[in-house]
Amino acid sequence: MSLACYTVGEATAQAARDAGLRAISAGGNAEALIARILEDDVTGPMLHLRGTHARGEVAERLSALGCPVSQAIVYTQNAIPLSEEARDLLGGDGPVILPVFSPRSATLLGSGPVRAKLYIVAMSDAVAASLHLNVESCVIAAKPDFESVASEINLLLENQPWRRNLH
Repeated sequence: MSLACYTVGEATAQAARDAGLRAISAGGNAEALIARILEDDVTGPMLHLRGTHARGEVAERLSALGCPVSQAIVYTQNAIPLSEEARDLLGGDGPVILPVFSPRSATLLGSGPVRAKLYIVAMSDAVAASLHLNVESCVIAAKPDFESVASEINLLLENQPWRRNLH
């Protein structure tokens, strides 16, 4: 029997399966992960492998609920400046469809000048709540995964709402 591995999303679950683990995807966010672990009545001990920038206090909350969890920071996501092409698009007059996958990315986007008409596709409510930009519209993906974000982008491309918003 392989070691069980709980993940927030399916992409990480697949990577864990590829590494030989028995992966269980919570299919959502930190709340869904905690709920799934509690639903499965896992008693621990567990190890939460996470990045430097994490949300949800997973280890602390599960430990407080009687499931001892240690944590280890195993990666970091360094903020990098936007490319010249991205700066040009965001500083231009045209519409820009912008997928945003994390609250931290949403916050970082708010630190630069933006003139373009933004059509945001947010991966979750938490991402949308972290946006500090003037936007034409913001839609939230049906599920917090790449496929749902891509589906919303396709809908924007099909419907072209910027054509209706011409002044």
